[in-house]
Amino acid sequence: MSASVEVILGVPQSISIALGAALVTAVSYRVIWGVMCVVILIAAAYVAWSALSPERPTTQLAKGSHRSPSRPRLRR
Repeated sequence: MSASVEVILGVPQSISIALGAALVTAVSYRVIWGVMCVVILIAAAYVAWSALSPERPTTQLAKGSHRSPSRPRLRR
């Protein structure tokens, strides 16, 4: 069992390391860092914009009026 978990977790990591090494040989690491910074800044701006947006949809679950039929309500 642990061997299969190690393969499942290890193979994608090995592939990403190999792809990263190939990418660094083709493109300067400074360019890669610049692209990473731009993508992170865009993602951070999106998260900040969506968090500060006044129009966020509310769902029934967020209002607390929805109960799952599979889980009975506990009485106190």
